[in-house]
Amino acid sequence: MRRHAVIRCFVVLSLLLATCQTWAERNVSDIPDESTLDEDTRAVLNKLKRPADVKPEAWKSALDRYKIKMSRNAKVQFFGKVVDSDMQPLEGVQVSGFVRSYDSAYLNNPAAITSDQKEHEWAVTTDKKGRFTVRGLRGLSLHIRKLEKEGFLAPAYDEYFRISEKQFRKNVYKAKEDHPVVFKMWTKDKVGADINLIQKAIKVNGQSDGTEYRINLETGTCEVKNDAPFDIAIRIQSARSDADSKGKYDWSFSMTAVEGGFVATDELHAFEAPENGYVSPFTAVFLSADEKWSRKDQRTFYVQTRKGALHAKINLIIYAYGNGKTLVRINSVASSTGSRNLGKPFTINK
Repeated sequence: MRRHAVIRCFVVLSLLLATCQTWAERNVSDIPDESTLDEDTRAVLNKLKRPADVKPEAWKSALDRYKIKMSRNAKVQFFGKVVDSDMQPLEGVQVSGFVRSYDSAYLNNPAAITSDQKEHEWAVTTDKKGRFTVRGLRGLSLHIRKLEKEGFLAPAYDEYFRISEKQFRKNVYKAKEDHPVVFKMWTKDKVGADINLIQKAIKVNGQSDGTEYRINLETGTCEVKNDAPFDIAIRIQSARSDADSKGKYDWSFSMTAVEGGFVATDELHAFEAPENGYVSPFTAVFLSADEKWSRKDQRTFYVQTRKGALHAKINLIIYAYGNGKTLVRINSVASSTGSRNLGKPFTINK
């Protein structure tokens, strides 16, 4: 029996060693030659010096990871077109968003757990043909946030396009100047000029320690426990110290609405909020034991607050990271007149 146990242990150790060796070989083969990196990346490498408290082996490993990640940033070239509800081109539309890319910030303290990605904001204006182009950046994905033009309304866009073939295996955007991505806007008279429609893109960088983040859907502001008026409050809680061997940990979030509630929905277009059925609080729990566990959750809700004086539809995305930080994104279309008519389409992130 002992002999069989020893053999089994030897086999397991051999498999583990082979696996580690395979991963090591793959990581080494992934490290790009510096000559293939872009000028900005090479410039950063030339300026960097090993911190005194970081061992040479750890510093080399951090630099190798940096080279691999930065090589995944691809040149951004995106072609878009904005049209009205009759598919006619719209000139002078302000289109804005950001490009997400790997960044060198974590190399300032490679021993710490810090974000290795950054959002680079961009903004362009459409020409006479309604066309716009985004270029001159490097990154993993391009995100559309706002389309703005006087007298027109747009969906609450929260779309992104995968740019890097090295980062993504599927659905990578292929830039074709003669086949731009089309975005549509509506004139206010076609969606109801008498409706006070408010579109906001709200971002919260916070902690998953139960802190209450108070959000005003009319102003788009977020505060932490103050006396300013707010519509919804969000708390994120994670037990990251109890992460399992796969890095999974229990986490949860809860939302409350001030004098109102939430109705979950799968509808893609927000024309009218429901009359009733609102509940508060709303709570979601994510257990590490769940096979479908994820640090990200995305949902869409109709919201009623202020005793029915404000109705909205929000697309909510929450990230609960293993380092205790959290990122919340809310894209909303709201009416503060008491009307349940939200008046325009609403596009969620794909």
